[in-house]
Amino acid sequence: MIAKPFPIAVIDDDETTCHLVLKSLESLTELQVESFVDPTAAMPALMENQFAAVITDINMPQMNGKDMIRELSQSIGGIQFYVITSIKDRDLAQECYRLGARGFLLKPFTNEQVQEIGQEIASNLNRWNELNIAFNLLGGTA
Repeated sequence: MIAKPFPIAVIDDDETTCHLVLKSLESLTELQVESFVDPTAAMPALMENQFAAVITDINMPQMNGKDMIRELSQSIGGIQFYVITSIKDRDLAQECYRLGARGFLLKPFTNEQVQEIGQEIASNLNRWNELNIAFNLLGGTA
C-alpha cells in the first residue's frame, strides 16, 4: 500500500517550472509534492523509494532526465514517471516511453494539463492500492 497523500517529486533545473507545477498540484489533496531544482540532490530520496511518482525535466545540466529514469527503473522500479520537455521529438518520446515514462508535459503547459497529470497519478496509485487490498484478501503477499 502506498500511503496518502501520495508522495510526488517534481524535478526541473528551472525554479519557475518547479514552482508552477507545485502550485498547479497543490489543490489535489491526494498528492504531497516536493520539488527539486538539482536532480543529483533528489537522487538519494528517490533511491530510498520515498516517491510514488516523479515529474521530471529531460534537459538538465546536472543529470539528464532520461538517465535518471533509466537508473531508477533499473534500481527500484515501481515509480510512475512523467516527462517535462520543450523538445518535440518523436524519438525522444519513444525512448522515454521505453524507459517507463507514462506521459509528457510539453512546455509551455497549462495549469489544467498539470492537474490532469496529477489526477492521473492519483488514479493510478489508488488503483494500485485497491489491487493490493484485493490481492491480500486472496491470501497473496505484495
